[in-house]
Amino acid sequence: MIVILWTLFELLVNLYQGVMVSYFTYNFLATSETRPFWKSSGVAFGIVLAVAITVTNFITVFESFGIALFIAITFIYSLLFLKGTLLRKAFVALFPFAMIAIISSFFINFFATLSNKPLLELLTGVPGFYRFALLLTGQIFIAYFFITTLNTLKKKCDLGKFEWLLIFVIFIISIVIALFLNLIALDNIIDRDRQFIVMSIVGLAVMNITTYYLVMNLSVKNKAVKENELLKIQQAYERQYINNAKLEYETIMKLKHDFKAHYAVLHTLLVDNKVEKALQHIEQNSNTINAINTYIETNNDVVNAIINLKATTAKAFGIQISCASVSDFTGIDDIDLCNLLSNMLENAITACVDNANVHSEKQIHLKISANDLRCVFSIKNTINKSILTNNPNLHTTKKDKKEHGYGVKIIRTIACKYDGQYDFYEEDDFFYCTVTLRKK
Repeated sequence: MIVILWTLFELLVNLYQGVMVSYFTYNFLATSETRPFWKSSGVAFGIVLAVAITVTNFITVFESFGIALFIAITFIYSLLFLKGTLLRKAFVALFPFAMIAIISSFFINFFATLSNKPLLELLTGVPGFYRFALLLTGQIFIAYFFITTLNTLKKKCDLGKFEWLLIFVIFIISIVIALFLNLIALDNIIDRDRQFIVMSIVGLAVMNITTYYLVMNLSVKNKAVKENELLKIQQAYERQYINNAKLEYETIMKLKHDFKAHYAVLHTLLVDNKVEKALQHIEQNSNTINAINTYIETNNDVVNAIINLKATTAKAFGIQISCASVSDFTGIDDIDLCNLLSNMLENAITACVDNANVHSEKQIHLKISANDLRCVFSIKNTINKSILTNNPNLHTTKKDKKEHGYGVKIIRTIACKYDGQYDFYEEDDFFYCTVTLRKK
């Protein structure tokens, strides 16, 4: 009877570990759009993992062998059912088992030292108090560590590929060392050597915790640096907007002065009954009136200024441009509107000029639509060859990389700020940029 109860207890422990890893994997990669845990095959994956753990335990000791299999199963689950980059999926497949290996190694050797029993006897011998305490204490500590880690990792990390690579290297080294220490502990070693093993595992844990906090500090610093860079770019756009407004004002004042002179000439000609000369004067100076192009007129002065300015610039490059927009932009900050529209139109103009065939027609089409909840900004420009094929990350093609290359980053940042979405794609010789913002 005791053997049956013990077997059931071990099966429950395996199921618990499988579900814990599944829960950790799901929560680390889950987004607001991810389906619930059980609908994302989380429970099924936990059961599959528990079965794999059970089968492996019948073959050999779980803590020393088979971890590669469990990592592979977790990685496949994240690929099939969850979203995220390959680096994040590789991390979440590796991290829980690295921690389980280190935690299990510590408690196994710690209780082996307390019970004065060989490690293999403690794990596979007759069930007793120390073995029960080993399993129970280990699982409680694993649950506590996983929950604490999840609460911390849910904070947004701004890590580069190099930082993630450092994390992987540390975890791989930790797993390998923990496995080797367990293999050494399987032999009948003296108590002093086992104490060294326990201290070594504690050192591994301290090393991983230290690495974790160092990486988090790097993340905070990286985020601060990028925010400062974006702030500088935004300030530059704000200064550009102010300068453009001043330029437009000066242009209007000049036109006002010119109109007074034209009206004086027309008045004189008409008083002298020189109608033909008056008409001729109007035709000759019609370009003055046409110099001001109003492509769009909304209830927002920032939107009007940015779109009309950029549209005039596009026309100067021989680009045909069409604009359609809603009038109300309530719920979206003017600075964000300025930065978003400036970057979208600037990128479209640059791409249209640099990537268009000389003999083809260059076009830009801007459409802004909205409802009570969202505002959608969509722009497309002509291309004669794929941009995404040669430049999938949309890096700047301008020579001065330090002063340029933030346009796409700013678009992504604004989309995230408003819990929105952004998309870049190509279709029918057009490059599309679509940004959806949720109104606040």
